[in-house]
Amino acid sequence: MNRYVRAFLLSRQADGLTTRSLEWHETSLKSFTRWLEACSHSAEPETWNPTLIREYVVYLQSSGLSGWTVTNKVQSLLAFTRWLHEEEFTEKNVAERVRKPKPPQTQRQPFTDAELRRLLKASQSSIRDAAIVALLLDTAIRASELCTLKLSDCLLDQCLIKVMGKGNKERVVPHSPQTGKLVSKWLLKGRASEGPYVFHTERSERFTPRSLHKLIERIGNRAAVDDCYPHRLRHSAAITMLRNGMDPLTLQRMLGHTSLNMTMRYVALNTTDLQNAHAVASPLANLMRNAR
Repeated sequence: MNRYVRAFLLSRQADGLTTRSLEWHETSLKSFTRWLEACSHSAEPETWNPTLIREYVVYLQSSGLSGWTVTNKVQSLLAFTRWLHEEEFTEKNVAERVRKPKPPQTQRQPFTDAELRRLLKASQSSIRDAAIVALLLDTAIRASELCTLKLSDCLLDQCLIKVMGKGNKERVVPHSPQTGKLVSKWLLKGRASEGPYVFHTERSERFTPRSLHKLIERIGNRAAVDDCYPHRLRHSAAITMLRNGMDPLTLQRMLGHTSLNMTMRYVALNTTDLQNAHAVASPLANLMRNAR
């Protein structure tokens, strides 16, 4: 099994997948390998069939993992079985009739304006933290994009940064002069690392998505804001940009999405927006107001 996984990862690396995507595939396929061993199933792909793959899907669904984690692990496995068939390691795609489970359509609520003000205030105890929170909120970039942001990517005099998004796709993202001042202050007065990256930890190491998540969580605790993590800042930024008049196509470019459908699903109306829109458009309320 391991030789197939190594060959698959090498193939994907040659196709240009990012390091993070390769790590995701490797982790997902290791989980499948451990399950095969625990259940005494053969590690030879030619012996697999749709029933075995579905047994693994059910195992994942009953193991306490989130719906998104299950979907991602199955998606990786299905990509692996397709590759095995394309490379003629198997006579047919052993998971051809297996469908990827649908992820849960949970509604992520953005931060309120009051919560965002508290987060900004709490971040001001550190030059670095203030710059990080401002940049995440002002640009809606991903955690991984902030972690890999380099000095050469910052065009602060033009209020622009260059980020490397998913699929190694580079895009230019604007930011406000206020954010530019905070980042400049960090670079001039706080940054101690000699490395190429803009932000670093207290140990002068480059941030990882995990360490950035922990930092934002700590800032949230200081601000008395629950469920505080980088992706929720991205979501809140996107919602706020729409509320402030940005059109969906421009927002799509800001977020680095490949399709407008992805953007619209990402920023679906939250409960507060829905209530406000209904208050204006309610047929019954309008009829009663007009009857007075």
